[in-house]
Order: sequence, then structure tokens, then C-alpha cells
Amino acid sequence: MTTLKELKSEWYLREDVLKEIIRFTKFREVAFLTKKGDKTVGTAIRYKTCWTERFFTILLEEYCQEENTNIYISVGNIMFPFTKDTFKEKLSGYDLFFDFDGEVIKKDKKEFIDLESPKRDTIKLIEELIKFKIPYSVMYTGRKGFQIRVFSKNIPEKYKILERDKLFRKLAENIKKKLKLKTLDEKQYLITQLMKLPLSYCDSFICTPLSYKELKDFDKWNYHIKNMIKKPITYLLENNFNITTKESKTNFNKFYNKYNKLKDKSNLKE
Repeated sequence: MTTLKELKSEWYLREDVLKEIIRFTKFREVAFLTKKGDKTVGTAIRYKTCWTERFFTILLEEYCQEENTNIYISVGNIMFPFTKDTFKEKLSGYDLFFDFDGEVIKKDKKEFIDLESPKRDTIKLIEELIKFKIPYSVMYTGRKGFQIRVFSKNIPEKYKILERDKLFRKLAENIKKKLKLKTLDEKQYLITQLMKLPLSYCDSFICTPLSYKELKDFDKWNYHIKNMIKKPITYLLENNFNITTKESKTNFNKFYNKYNKLKDKSNLKE
């Protein structure tokens, strides 16, 4: 019987998987974190870069041999080359993201993860983004929940990159309160914030971008490595409503203004 570790290796050897992964790692930090439950164990490997399939394979061989090592990318876009010390000055973008996590339930010495609650909250916020016609990406994160992202290209420049972590944390706090999104983690907003690498392996599942319909019909077993390994790569990265970037930025302003009231708006002037 093929082990999960062997399936993970086979997944990352697929040419179609590698080709798509490189789309996500270009101009992003790549990081490797080994997890035990929700806790990082050992040394976190950070501030790596990856722009070719061959280089990604080298990184895997060096840092991703454990079955429970997960791969992350930065929320921010970064100009190459960069180091830990030059990270902030090399940032060229920063996405808005929302992370939804289900509760881990332990019963009869077994562990269950509630995915229905984060799914419900994710759909609720997506419906709000749809109302404002803001292009978004939604992804199953492979273990406890889902993540929504609005790419930096759709965010007006007046939201200064090095201030977005604080601006978006406050926005997430307000959205969580106003929409009653219990599973939204409003604390994960750092300028060096990481998120799961799309199409990466996590806890026997594949972190997969979803369409709105796939989210509503979500069954986590469709994204188990044993099922994904047999399928061709198909996914919808962004629901974009076929609008221009200018229109999406205007829509973003309306959305932001609805959910965020700042006492000092001087830094948000055009």
C-alpha cells in the first residue's frame, strides 16, 4: 500500500502540478513549516525564493522530507532578490486575505474538525464580495478551513503597502463583528504574513482553489491526496466578474468604506 509520504512525493513530481505551483511562488517568499497539530515544531525555514520547477524540487529535497511539513508563500508580493533584512523595502504588493478555521473536536480519543462552520462563514463573506463585485480567490487550506484572497492588483494604491497589515486587521475585526463570522481569524495580519501555497500538500489533503459552486458543494474527501493524485489539475484561481482593474479598485473602496470607519483618513486620500 502506498503511504501518504509516498503520495506526497508523487504529487510534487507531477509536471502539471509543478508548473502551476511556480505560478504561485514567483515574486513571493516561500517558507517551510513542520507542524504537530496547530503548532510549529523545529525550525521554520523562511525567506526562500523559487522561480523554476527545478529550484522548487531542490527546496523540497532539502526542507520538505517530513510528511507533516507544509509549504507557505507570503501574502505580500516581493521584488527579487530579497533577504529577511530587506523584506519590507522589497514589498511591491500585499493582498487582502481572510482566514477561516474550524474547531478541532476531540471525542472518544478521536479528532474531528468542524468544516461546516468555516464554510458557512466563508460563503457569507463571499456573498458580500459578490454584491460589491470584488474579484476574489477562495481556497480550501487542507486541514481546518478556507481562505479568501483579494489580490493586490485589485486594491487601490492609496492603501499603502506597509500599512495594509494594520488597515486590513481592523477591517477583518469589523467584518467579523458586523457579519457575525465566528470562525474568521482576525489576528493573522503581519507585514510578513504567510499563507498556504495553493496546490501544496497539507495533512493528507491538497490546498485547492475553489469556484463558488465547488465551495457550496464542498466535500473535503474530493481533495484528499488519494483522489487528487488521479485527477488532472483544474481550478479557478480568481472569480473576476469580467471587470477592469479600475472598476475592481472602485468597488474595493466602496466595500472598505462600508466596513471600516477610521478616525484619521489622511493616509487614504487619493
